[in-house]
Amino acid sequence: MDIEKLDYNDAVDSLCTKIGIEYDSATRSMGIKRKIHDKTLISEIYNLNAKLIKVFVFFLNNNQKILSYILQERRISREIVDLFNIGYLLCDVVGKSSFYDFLVSKGYSSSILSKSGLFASRREKFSILSGRLIFPIKDFKGNVVGFGGRILGKDNGSKYINLSETRVFKKRELLYGFYEGLSMIKETRSIILTEGYIDVLAFFTAGIKIAVSTLGTSFSTQHLALIKRYADKILICFDDDMAGLVATFKAYQICLPFNIDVSVIRMKYGVDPADVLKNKGVSVLSNMVNDSCDAFEYLLEKYSLKYDLNKTTDLNSMVNLFINLIGLSSTNTQRDLLLSKLESKLGVKLETLRKDYYSMREKKAIASYKKNACSYEVNTYERYLLVALLKDFNYFTIIRRNINDSDLYDIDVKKIFVCFENLFDNNNSFSLFNLKELLKNKYGSISEIFFENMLRVEFEVDDEMVKQILFAIKKRKVENRILAFKEMIKNYVSIDAKAQIRELMFLNMQRENLRIYLNE
Repeated sequence: MDIEKLDYNDAVDSLCTKIGIEYDSATRSMGIKRKIHDKTLISEIYNLNAKLIKVFVFFLNNNQKILSYILQERRISREIVDLFNIGYLLCDVVGKSSFYDFLVSKGYSSSILSKSGLFASRREKFSILSGRLIFPIKDFKGNVVGFGGRILGKDNGSKYINLSETRVFKKRELLYGFYEGLSMIKETRSIILTEGYIDVLAFFTAGIKIAVSTLGTSFSTQHLALIKRYADKILICFDDDMAGLVATFKAYQICLPFNIDVSVIRMKYGVDPADVLKNKGVSVLSNMVNDSCDAFEYLLEKYSLKYDLNKTTDLNSMVNLFINLIGLSSTNTQRDLLLSKLESKLGVKLETLRKDYYSMREKKAIASYKKNACSYEVNTYERYLLVALLKDFNYFTIIRRNINDSDLYDIDVKKIFVCFENLFDNNNSFSLFNLKELLKNKYGSISEIFFENMLRVEFEVDDEMVKQILFAIKKRKVENRILAFKEMIKNYVSIDAKAQIRELMFLNMQRENLRIYLNE
């Protein structure tokens, strides 16, 4: 770049021509323009939503009936209504000026309105939130990314509705109330997971400012990832009905592999937190948080009432349900603790439960392997290399000089190669028996099955074939790195230009001078 006095684009273009990589500067320019367009669109949506809050709040404060519903009937405090910017959207009336026309008159284009998620796709001038209580939804940074609406009175429509997903509104990545409660969530390292927006407002009114809810979707790993950044404990507070129990079970399933403390708040005084606040008041709802128990113990208690444990079929069903749940444990200590709790609740011997547990794991592993694994046939050159190695251990030193396990894509081949390395590094004798035992102990019976099938493969092995396979693997590694740089260039990933060019030149030189190192 400095020698030839070229700018970055021309230097990369020249280098790509020399090493055979296509580089379309026009495509790159389009990529930059697309990113600028995306940023502009996001900024416009944020701007629109921030102004809409003021409109919705104005409509609420000027509608005494709706305001009375939220303050008196639902008993949400004025402080919390203001904190969450709760609003209201008037009903669109056919034949009269609509909310859509109002926004257009304020300078918003039909293009941005169509991308805001506010309006129905088939009736573009009809707001899907028309006639509803409005809940602004913010991301963890405080940007208003969308809105939810709750119907008032008796209507055939859905009780709750959210905007369609947009460039910034991703339901499975957002939690209502998370931003408003973030300071307390950080301070307490705890969070309460509820089912609805009003439940969140109820807890905040009771002074418990760590409550959140999903946006009409099931609790997901994306939600958990957000929570784990700021909290170590989750208190689940779902509705006290069968649907709430199932939702609690599913949420616990998601949390269990990630070793996070999960408890459940018992619903003794109402169907949900909003119901408790409405009928029992602030103090009862506030004290409910202290009546929580371990999530696994809660589920055991609830499901033991659902099943007739005096019947063998029901007992087996519950054992299978919880054995599969325990299978998600992140550590052996956690697994053993949960198995002990299951033993205490059901009266089934721990030894029996352990056998059921390992039997379940074995069946799942074999079923998954049969479903997803490649054919046992030698259908890749990596497997040819493995068969050659199993027939003649002397090839291992040659193979190891040229590649390592990270160069292998076939998972099953990689496992056996790692076992070879372990035997080699520990100065153990190379034998099929030692290799098989190590493989079984390290990776389980699935890898043992693959190993035995590879042993049955018959074909003649020669030095030239092994060299060609090693050459192909090394070439693939270099070419994949070149492809990765090609994508970085195409997508304009901002990295040091000089370093990028040097790396491309080095990779090209590697590709041109590939060789196989033998023992000599």
